[in-house]
Amino acid sequence: MISDLGGTLGDEVLNQLETEDILQEFGQLFLNTISSVDHSNCINLKNKVQDKVMLILLDSGSSHSFVSSAFVQMAKLQTVPTTPRRVKLTNEEWITTNQLVPNLQWYCQGQSLSTDMVILDMHPYDAILGFDWLQKHSPMQGD
Repeated sequence: MISDLGGTLGDEVLNQLETEDILQEFGQLFLNTISSVDHSNCINLKNKVQDKVMLILLDSGSSHSFVSSAFVQMAKLQTVPTTPRRVKLTNEEWITTNQLVPNLQWYCQGQSLSTDMVILDMHPYDAILGFDWLQKHSPMQGD
């Protein structure tokens, strides 16, 4: 392959570029999402997944929907491997993820909902509904 500078790129450089593409920035997680500080102005939902109570944060600052690895283990949820992706926190830290819970179903106020959720080590929330979920269900009305 020829670079923009006119030189030929060797196998080592091409392999490094391919690795960087695989570990590309995937999403962003709002810093307060993983802090233990109580934010009364946040939208928190208590839901049921199977017979377990799940605490979900509705967070438009998070690019994707996430589920905690601890909740996945506790509820014995089915997971599938995904391409390793990095999630950037607003404090400039990175978390790498390579697992997904496809079509995670939960129940809230008599309604059954579902979405794919990326697995991350996080707390105090069991899950985060991010901008991807909000966009999928747009427009919304609040009361």
